[in-house]
Amino acid sequence: MDGIPQPPYAGAIASWTKKAMRLLPIGIALLIATASARAADVTVQQISVALAKASPSSPVNFSHRDLSYLDLSELDFKHANLGGANLYGADLSRADLSRVNLSGANLDHTLIIGANFAGADLSNASLFDTVGYSSLEVSPAEAPNFSGANL
Repeated sequence: MDGIPQPPYAGAIASWTKKAMRLLPIGIALLIATASARAADVTVQQISVALAKASPSSPVNFSHRDLSYLDLSELDFKHANLGGANLYGADLSRADLSRVNLSGANLDHTLIIGANFAGADLSNASLFDTVGYSSLEVSPAEAPNFSGANL
């Protein structure tokens, strides 16, 4: 490399790269801290335990709770009350939300692939930019079920 002339800015780029590499762990730590600061009110484990103890005649009440960004996929909500809950960015793939009260809930940016909303109350719920399919091909097997839901 002795015979190849270096551009005048090569030293500045090398110096900047070294500084950036030193600051990278700090940036990652800040991202993690920010993510945990926006964490939900309850954990997936707490929700799973509550749902395991619940029944359709004695449903769980998570109304007006922050459940944002949680992986709630494949859970059976057993007629739970999620009215006014914040489910922004949650994964509800293949979850059973049949006959669940979701009135006024925020379901923006949620994954609802194969979710069952049959008979659910979705009145005044927000469903902006939800994802119902895992690819660009529409698959009936992945379609969320809204039959009998109050939209």
